[in-house]
Amino acid sequence: MRKSKIKTIQKAFGSLTKSLACASIVASSFFGCSTLNNNLKVENSERSDNASWSVNYLSYFPKLEDSERKIDKIEKVESKLFPSWDKLETFSDWRDDGRLGNLCLAYNKPINDKLNWYTNLYLGYGEIENSQNYRFLRQDIDFMRFAVSPGVGLDYYPMGRTNSEKVHGNSLLERAKWSVRNAKPRFSAGAGYGYQETSAILSATGPLGLINLRYEEKDHERLVFLYPQFSVDFPLNDSSTFSLGAGKLFVWKSNAIGKDLEEVTGPFVSFGLVKKFNVGRD
Repeated sequence: MRKSKIKTIQKAFGSLTKSLACASIVASSFFGCSTLNNNLKVENSERSDNASWSVNYLSYFPKLEDSERKIDKIEKVESKLFPSWDKLETFSDWRDDGRLGNLCLAYNKPINDKLNWYTNLYLGYGEIENSQNYRFLRQDIDFMRFAVSPGVGLDYYPMGRTNSEKVHGNSLLERAKWSVRNAKPRFSAGAGYGYQETSAILSATGPLGLINLRYEEKDHERLVFLYPQFSVDFPLNDSSTFSLGAGKLFVWKSNAIGKDLEEVTGPFVSFGLVKKFNVGRD
Protein backbone atom coordinates (compact mmCIF):
# COMPACT_ATOMS: atom_id res chain seq x y z
CA MET A 1 0.00 0.00 0.00
CA ARG A 2 1.49 3.34 -0.99
CA LYS A 3 2.06 5.88 1.68
CA SER A 4 2.54 9.50 0.74
CA LYS A 5 3.56 11.91 3.43
CA ILE A 6 3.80 15.58 2.65
CA LYS A 7 5.58 17.97 4.96
CA THR A 8 5.68 21.61 3.93
CA ILE A 9 6.03 24.98 5.52
CA GLN A 10 4.12 26.36 2.54
CA LYS A 11 0.83 24.98 3.87
CA ALA A 12 1.48 26.74 7.14
CA PHE A 13 2.33 29.92 5.24
CA GLY A 14 -0.91 29.72 3.25
CA SER A 15 -3.01 28.95 6.31
CA LEU A 16 -1.38 31.75 8.31
CA THR A 17 -2.02 34.30 5.58
CA LYS A 18 -5.66 33.25 5.17
CA SER A 19 -6.15 33.35 8.92
CA LEU A 20 -4.72 36.87 9.15
CA ALA A 21 -7.04 38.11 6.43
CA CYS A 22 -10.12 36.48 7.98
CA ALA A 23 -9.20 37.74 11.43
CA SER A 24 -8.96 41.30 10.18
CA ILE A 25 -12.43 41.16 8.60
CA VAL A 26 -14.00 39.56 11.66
CA ALA A 27 -12.32 42.06 13.98
CA SER A 28 -13.68 44.94 11.94
CA SER A 29 -17.17 43.38 12.08
CA PHE A 30 -17.41 42.64 15.79
CA PHE A 31 -15.50 45.52 17.33
CA GLY A 32 -16.22 48.21 14.77
CA CYS A 33 -13.84 50.90 13.71
CA SER A 34 -15.29 53.33 16.26
CA THR A 35 -14.23 50.96 19.06
CA LEU A 36 -10.64 50.90 17.83
CA ASN A 37 -10.53 54.58 16.98
CA ASN A 38 -13.38 57.07 17.05
CA ASN A 39 -11.76 59.22 14.39
CA LEU A 40 -10.70 56.79 11.70
CA LYS A 41 -11.76 59.02 8.84
CA VAL A 42 -8.51 60.67 7.76
CA GLU A 43 -7.68 62.83 4.76
CA ASN A 44 -5.45 61.27 2.11
CA SER A 45 -2.83 63.98 2.55
CA GLU A 46 -2.41 63.10 6.23
CA ARG A 47 -1.60 59.46 5.53
CA SER A 48 0.36 59.83 2.28
CA ASP A 49 3.66 59.24 4.09
CA ASN A 50 2.48 56.09 5.85
CA ALA A 51 4.70 53.11 5.23
CA SER A 52 3.30 49.60 5.44
CA TRP A 53 4.25 45.97 5.90
CA SER A 54 2.65 43.26 3.83
CA VAL A 55 2.58 39.47 3.85
CA ASN A 56 1.54 37.60 0.70
CA TYR A 57 1.40 34.05 -0.53
CA LEU A 58 2.21 33.50 -4.21
CA SER A 59 1.14 30.30 -5.90
CA TYR A 60 3.24 29.52 -9.00
CA PHE A 61 2.36 27.57 -12.14
CA PRO A 62 5.69 26.87 -13.91
CA LYS A 63 6.16 24.26 -16.63
CA LEU A 64 8.65 22.03 -14.75
CA GLU A 65 9.17 20.05 -17.96
CA ASP A 66 12.82 19.11 -17.31
CA SER A 67 12.00 17.90 -13.81
CA GLU A 68 9.13 15.78 -15.04
CA ARG A 69 11.29 14.17 -17.74
CA LYS A 70 13.83 13.12 -15.09
CA ILE A 71 11.06 11.77 -12.86
CA ASP A 72 9.50 9.86 -15.79
CA LYS A 73 12.81 8.00 -16.25
CA ILE A 74 12.80 7.06 -12.57
CA GLU A 75 9.21 5.83 -12.78
CA LYS A 76 9.94 3.67 -15.81
CA VAL A 77 12.70 1.89 -13.91
CA GLU A 78 10.53 1.54 -10.81
CA SER A 79 7.60 0.13 -12.76
CA LYS A 80 9.83 -2.60 -14.21
CA LEU A 81 11.40 -3.52 -10.86
CA PHE A 82 8.18 -3.16 -8.88
CA PRO A 83 5.08 -3.69 -11.06
CA SER A 84 2.73 -2.45 -8.33
CA TRP A 85 4.58 0.84 -7.79
CA ASP A 86 2.17 3.77 -7.67
CA LYS A 87 2.69 7.04 -9.52
CA LEU A 88 5.05 9.37 -7.68
CA GLU A 89 3.74 12.56 -6.15
CA THR A 90 5.89 15.47 -7.35
CA PHE A 91 6.01 19.25 -7.34
CA SER A 92 3.99 19.19 -10.55
CA ASP A 93 1.12 17.77 -8.48
CA TRP A 94 1.60 20.61 -6.01
CA ARG A 95 1.55 23.08 -8.90
CA ASP A 96 -1.69 21.63 -10.27
CA ASP A 97 -3.25 21.87 -6.79
CA GLY A 98 -2.03 25.45 -6.23
CA ARG A 99 0.35 24.40 -3.45
CA LEU A 100 3.65 25.33 -5.13
CA GLY A 101 4.47 28.80 -3.88
CA ASN A 102 6.44 31.23 -1.75
CA LEU A 103 5.71 33.46 1.19
CA CYS A 104 6.53 37.11 0.50
CA LEU A 105 7.29 39.68 3.19
CA ALA A 106 7.51 43.31 2.02
CA TYR A 107 8.12 46.85 3.26
CA ASN A 108 6.23 49.47 1.23
CA LYS A 109 6.80 53.26 1.17
CA PRO A 110 4.79 55.88 -0.77
CA ILE A 111 6.54 58.13 -3.28
CA ASN A 112 3.43 60.22 -4.02
CA ASP A 113 -0.34 59.73 -4.12
CA LYS A 114 -0.15 57.07 -6.83
CA LEU A 115 3.28 55.48 -6.53
CA ASN A 116 4.94 53.16 -3.99
CA TRP A 117 8.38 51.65 -3.89
CA TYR A 118 8.91 48.41 -2.00
CA THR A 119 11.52 45.90 -1.02
CA ASN A 120 10.58 42.28 -0.36
CA LEU A 121 11.84 38.83 0.50
CA TYR A 122 10.46 35.59 -0.95
CA LEU A 123 10.82 32.35 1.02
CA GLY A 124 9.78 28.88 -0.08
CA TYR A 125 10.34 25.38 1.25
CA GLY A 126 8.68 22.03 0.62
CA GLU A 127 9.26 18.30 0.95
CA ILE A 128 7.43 15.39 -0.63
CA GLU A 129 8.02 11.85 0.61
CA ASN A 130 6.95 8.85 -1.45
CA SER A 131 7.40 5.46 0.20
CA GLN A 132 6.17 1.97 -0.51
CA ASN A 133 6.82 -1.55 0.69
CA TYR A 134 7.26 -4.22 -1.96
CA ARG A 135 7.50 -7.65 -0.37
CA PHE A 136 10.71 -7.51 1.67
CA LEU A 137 11.96 -4.24 0.17
CA ARG A 138 11.14 -0.66 1.26
CA GLN A 139 11.54 1.99 -1.41
CA ASP A 140 11.62 5.78 -0.76
CA ILE A 141 11.73 8.56 -3.30
CA ASP A 142 11.78 12.05 -1.78
CA PHE A 143 11.83 15.52 -3.30
CA MET A 144 12.85 18.81 -1.70
CA ARG A 145 12.68 22.45 -2.77
CA PHE A 146 14.15 25.53 -1.06
CA ALA A 147 14.13 29.12 -2.38
CA VAL A 148 15.08 32.55 -1.01
CA SER A 149 14.90 35.71 -3.13
CA PRO A 150 15.21 39.39 -2.15
CA GLY A 151 13.69 41.92 -4.54
CA VAL A 152 12.55 45.50 -5.18
CA GLY A 153 9.67 47.00 -7.14
CA LEU A 154 7.13 49.74 -7.81
CA ASP A 155 3.36 49.91 -7.28
CA TYR A 156 1.12 52.20 -9.35
CA TYR A 157 -2.41 53.09 -8.18
CA PRO A 158 -4.32 54.59 -11.16
CA MET A 159 -7.36 55.39 -8.97
CA GLY A 160 -5.43 56.17 -5.80
CA ARG A 161 -4.98 54.04 -2.70
CA THR A 162 -7.60 52.35 -0.56
CA ASN A 163 -8.10 52.80 3.21
CA SER A 164 -8.86 56.51 3.02
CA GLU A 165 -12.16 56.56 4.90
CA LYS A 166 -14.06 55.05 7.78
CA VAL A 167 -15.53 51.58 7.32
CA HIS A 168 -19.31 51.55 6.85
CA GLY A 169 -21.82 48.89 7.86
CA ASN A 170 -22.82 47.17 11.08
CA SER A 171 -22.76 43.54 9.92
CA LEU A 172 -20.01 41.47 8.35
CA LEU A 173 -21.97 41.29 5.08
CA GLU A 174 -22.44 45.07 4.95
CA ARG A 175 -18.75 45.62 5.59
CA ALA A 176 -17.84 43.08 2.91
CA LYS A 177 -20.07 44.89 0.39
CA TRP A 178 -18.49 48.20 1.39
CA SER A 179 -15.03 46.69 0.89
CA VAL A 180 -15.90 45.43 -2.61
CA ARG A 181 -17.42 48.81 -3.60
CA ASN A 182 -14.28 50.62 -2.48
CA ALA A 183 -11.77 48.18 -4.01
CA LYS A 184 -9.13 49.75 -6.25
CA PRO A 185 -6.71 48.38 -8.86
CA ARG A 186 -2.94 48.32 -8.55
CA PHE A 187 -0.22 47.63 -11.11
CA SER A 188 3.15 46.37 -9.94
CA ALA A 189 6.51 45.56 -11.47
CA GLY A 190 9.40 44.01 -9.60
CA ALA A 191 12.78 42.35 -9.95
CA GLY A 192 15.10 40.34 -7.77
CA TYR A 193 17.95 37.91 -7.37
CA GLY A 194 17.45 34.51 -5.81
CA TYR A 195 18.86 31.17 -4.85
CA GLN A 196 17.00 27.90 -5.40
CA GLU A 197 17.93 24.37 -4.41
CA THR A 198 16.12 21.21 -5.45
CA SER A 199 16.93 17.60 -4.70
CA ALA A 200 15.71 14.07 -5.32
CA ILE A 201 16.71 11.21 -3.01
CA LEU A 202 16.13 7.56 -3.91
CA SER A 203 16.73 4.85 -1.34
CA ALA A 204 16.00 1.14 -0.96
CA THR A 205 16.38 -0.89 2.22
CA GLY A 206 15.97 -4.58 2.83
CA PRO A 207 15.78 -6.89 5.85
CA LEU A 208 18.67 -6.91 8.34
CA GLY A 209 20.42 -4.20 6.39
CA LEU A 210 21.38 -6.64 3.63
CA ILE A 211 20.15 -4.12 1.09
CA ASN A 212 20.88 -0.43 1.62
CA LEU A 213 20.97 1.62 -1.56
CA ARG A 214 20.87 5.42 -1.81
CA TYR A 215 21.10 7.86 -4.69
CA GLU A 216 20.83 11.65 -4.41
CA GLU A 217 20.70 14.33 -7.08
CA LYS A 218 20.86 18.06 -6.24
CA ASP A 219 20.59 21.22 -8.30
CA HIS A 220 21.67 24.68 -7.13
CA GLU A 221 20.60 27.69 -9.17
CA ARG A 222 21.24 31.42 -8.81
CA LEU A 223 18.40 33.19 -10.56
CA VAL A 224 17.42 36.65 -11.76
CA PHE A 225 13.70 37.35 -12.08
CA LEU A 226 11.28 40.01 -13.31
CA TYR A 227 7.50 40.14 -13.01
CA PRO A 228 4.53 42.35 -13.88
CA GLN A 229 1.46 41.99 -11.66
CA PHE A 230 -2.12 43.28 -11.53
CA SER A 231 -3.92 43.34 -8.18
CA VAL A 232 -7.15 44.52 -6.61
CA ASP A 233 -6.97 45.94 -3.08
CA PHE A 234 -9.97 45.56 -0.76
CA PRO A 235 -10.01 47.88 2.28
CA LEU A 236 -10.66 46.25 5.65
CA ASN A 237 -10.37 49.48 7.66
CA ASP A 238 -8.43 52.74 7.34
CA SER A 239 -5.05 51.02 7.79
CA SER A 240 -5.48 47.44 6.53
CA THR A 241 -6.02 46.02 3.05
CA PHE A 242 -6.65 42.56 1.64
CA SER A 243 -5.15 42.04 -1.81
CA LEU A 244 -5.78 39.60 -4.67
CA GLY A 245 -3.49 39.55 -7.68
CA ALA A 246 -2.08 37.73 -10.69
CA GLY A 247 1.01 38.11 -12.81
CA LYS A 248 3.75 36.34 -14.70
CA LEU A 249 7.22 35.46 -13.45
CA PHE A 250 10.16 35.59 -15.90
CA VAL A 251 13.29 33.83 -14.68
CA TRP A 252 16.86 33.58 -15.99
CA LYS A 253 19.96 31.88 -14.66
CA SER A 254 22.37 34.50 -13.34
CA ASN A 255 25.08 33.32 -15.77
CA ALA A 256 22.74 33.25 -18.79
CA ILE A 257 20.80 36.53 -18.78
CA GLY A 258 18.58 36.76 -21.84
CA LYS A 259 17.91 33.04 -22.08
CA ASP A 260 14.52 32.43 -20.51
CA LEU A 261 14.53 29.57 -18.02
CA GLU A 262 11.28 27.94 -19.08
CA GLU A 263 11.45 25.39 -16.29
CA VAL A 264 10.33 27.94 -13.68
CA THR A 265 8.93 30.77 -15.83
CA GLY A 266 5.15 30.99 -15.67
CA PRO A 267 2.05 32.69 -14.27
CA PHE A 268 1.22 33.12 -10.60
CA VAL A 269 -1.64 34.22 -8.38
CA SER A 270 -1.32 35.89 -4.99
CA PHE A 271 -3.28 36.98 -1.96
CA GLY A 272 -2.19 38.84 1.14
CA LEU A 273 -2.63 41.44 3.84
CA VAL A 274 -1.18 44.97 3.98
CA LYS A 275 -0.94 46.88 7.26
CA LYS A 276 -0.05 50.60 7.41
CA PHE A 277 1.75 52.28 10.27
CA ASN A 278 2.63 55.88 11.10
CA VAL A 279 6.09 57.19 10.29
CA GLY A 280 7.65 60.25 11.88
CA ARG A 281 4.50 61.24 13.72
CA ASP A 282 3.76 61.78 17.40
